[in-house]
This record gives sequence, C-alpha cells and structure tokens, in this order.
Amino acid sequence: MKEFFIALKDNLSNVFSMVGIGLTVYFAVFYVPNYVEEIEIKKIESTHEALIESIQELVYNNHEIDSGDIRTLIRGKELSGNMKYPFTSEELLIQVQERFLENKFIPLEQRKALIEKLDSVRLSLPKPTLEEPVDEEKSLSRYADFLSWVSAILGSIAAYFGLTSLWSRNLKLEEFKIEETIENRQESLKRRVHTSMIMERKIYETLKSALGPNHVEYCPPSTPADFIIKMEGGRDTAVEVKYTETEVMPLRVINKLIHVAIEMKMPVVLISNANVTSSAHKKLLEFNSQHEDTPIKYINIDESKDIERDLKALFK
Repeated sequence: MKEFFIALKDNLSNVFSMVGIGLTVYFAVFYVPNYVEEIEIKKIESTHEALIESIQELVYNNHEIDSGDIRTLIRGKELSGNMKYPFTSEELLIQVQERFLENKFIPLEQRKALIEKLDSVRLSLPKPTLEEPVDEEKSLSRYADFLSWVSAILGSIAAYFGLTSLWSRNLKLEEFKIEETIENRQESLKRRVHTSMIMERKIYETLKSALGPNHVEYCPPSTPADFIIKMEGGRDTAVEVKYTETEVMPLRVINKLIHVAIEMKMPVVLISNANVTSSAHKKLLEFNSQHEDTPIKYINIDESKDIERDLKALFK
C-alpha cells in the first residue's frame, strides 16, 4: 500500500493530465453537442413562430401573397439565422391555417375566408419532386453516437473523483450565490417599500399642512390613486405618489396616470422623487392637450426647495 501511494505521488501530474483529458472528452462529446443542439432547436422554433406571424399579418391585412413570397420569407430567415428551415412551404401554410382556426377572436366566416385564401396560395406552390434527398448524416450520426458513448464512459471512469469534487464545490458555490442574490433582492425590496411608505406619509402630512386637513383624503385600496384633494371649487384632484431608485420615471408610470385620469374623471398630480423621461413627457403633453378638463401634472420633490409651498401652488 505504501508503494502504491509513493507511485501515485510520483505520477500525480500524469493523473491530473488524464483527468483533464477525460473531462475535455466528456464536455466536447457529450455536453457541448447537446447544448448546440438545444440552441439550434430554439433557433428553429423562433424562426418558425416569426414566419407564422408574418404570414398571418400579411393574409389578415388582405395583402396578396404567392409561393414566391413564401419562399422569400423562408430563405430570408434562413440567411439571417444561418440555419436550415425544416418545414416545406406547404407545411408552413398548413400550420398558419391551423393558427387561424384556433383563433377564436376572429369571426368564423372571416376565418374560413382566410383559410380559403391560404388554400389558393398552397395550390400555387410548385409540386414537390418524388426523389427524396439522400440522408448523408445517418451513418455519420451512428458513428458519432458510438464514439460519444465510448468517450463518455472512458472519460467518466478517468474523471470520476475529479468530477465528484468539482460538482460538489460548484453546487455549493451556486447555492451560495443564489441565496445571496435572493437575500439582496429581498433587502432591496424591503428598502424600497419602506422608503416609499415613508415618502407617502410625508407627502400626506405636507399636503394637510399646505391645504388643510379637511382637503386631503386617503383613497381606499380599490382606488387607483393614493389621495384625493378636495378643492374649494368642488373640483377634486387625484394624487399619486411614486418613489423610484432610478433617475427618471418611465413611460409606464404616465400610462398608469392616464388610466387613473380617465377612470376617475378628474385631474391627476404625480408627486415623485424623479422627473419623467422625454417620451413620457411627450405623452403627457399630448394627453393634456386632448383632455383639458382632466390634465396630469407632476412635481419632483427632490428639485423643490420648499415642498409645502410648491404643493400649495400646484393645487391652487
């Protein structure tokens, strides 16, 4: 036994070399081909869906298409994706017809008309040749499968202990990273929620101080706004408080405010700690020009030197 350990020590570099070769063979023959195959399948699926959507759009909008257009679409996707599309033009059109049949949002008569239109395109397709292409990859595939199994078995035997320790270490490291990511996200979410609640409460107290306690009301949870400002003239205004850790408020916030203004039929004021994006500002101006009775305004409290004064002026 002592002589065995001495020999192992003397040939340690060779042992690690063999392990490295085994791992290389394993990943090259087993892991990488499967990964490449999965990527290719996903690419084909994505191309297939894009072709179906393109043809559906053309047919639904009454554009005239023929077999040449179908071939052009397929060839374009093959060139841009550097892949071979597995379906024929007729098989593609059949699947487009199936999608139209399953689409219950289109009236039945219109679906029938669309399917008939696709039938006429299918009839215009050139007849397929009777000769089937010789599958040159079958014999190579069998040989490659045999080599893959042999190499995988030999590599697995040679690299067993190294793979076990490496897998265990990577697994623990990955678990640690996942736990750390989850904890960081939870802490970030808690911090944002806490800061948002503090900001909302601060704005509520400032509004009461600026306008009077009888003019500010909390909205119930079912209402798409935070506060309602009771104006002297009888015209109420909805208030939405938004906290963000980014530098600007995105367009989706303005879209929500537009929904609030339309649903509540009253002006809306956004109080936040950031300005809106240029696209959001443009959308805001367009909406205000078309809805003068229910305009949307916003104020960045971080740019205000006197929040109470500016809020009071905003609701005059």
